[in-house]
Amino acid sequence: MLHVDRPAADGEALSGNRDFKILLTTQGISSLGDAVNATALPLLVLALTGSGLAMGIVAALQTFPDLVFGMVAGATADRADRKRMMLIADLGRAALTAVIPLSVLIGGPTMVVILVVAVPLSVLRSFFMAGYTAAVPDLVGRPLVAKANSLLEAV
Repeated sequence: MLHVDRPAADGEALSGNRDFKILLTTQGISSLGDAVNATALPLLVLALTGSGLAMGIVAALQTFPDLVFGMVAGATADRADRKRMMLIADLGRAALTAVIPLSVLIGGPTMVVILVVAVPLSVLRSFFMAGYTAAVPDLVGRPLVAKANSLLEAV
């Protein structure tokens, strides 16, 4: 179980920090999903519409919420249970992402679905990233933050 409220002892190596290893593993899985989403979604929009403009609109819908909700998410991460915030955000992103291939499978209005889920996906990503960024120092302790962030970015 991930305990973001407990700082690690100064001498504890990252390899022995169970909570950090859980975060590293789950962040790796989440990053893989984000990469697939970032690659597949524009290609799906292009396949559905044949329009670069539609791809641009979806990209804007995915980017704009970061500007609006970034600070709100950061403030929330400072005051809320970060573990819960990250879990809810990732579960929400997984559910919203699953709606897109489901729409393709049932022959639904996939482009409409993409337009509807693009903004909430981005908002949830903002909240996840804020919780994740704020949780690392608590998980590993200040002396190991740089090393931990290096490993997380490498994943």
